[in-house]
Amino acid sequence: MIDVQEYQELRDRWNRANDEAKRAEGALAHAKEQLQQSFNVNTLSKAQKLLKEMKDKLNDLETRYTKQLNRFKKRWEDFLS
Repeated sequence: MIDVQEYQELRDRWNRANDEAKRAEGALAHAKEQLQQSFNVNTLSKAQKLLKEMKDKLNDLETRYTKQLNRFKKRWEDFLS
């Protein structure tokens, strides 16, 4: 059988763990709310899909930008140097 001090220590550990779990749940709820408001997604899988689409679009835009910049530099190299 446990004594009073061990019981109090276990109770305190349980209370701290419970508080931490509640904070984590609150943070998760806040993150989901932000995703919903900012990107109109309400699940993690939809957010991951949207992130992939946005990364793909960014990569495409970076490639197009680099090509256009290189064309510009090539066309105007005499004036740029």
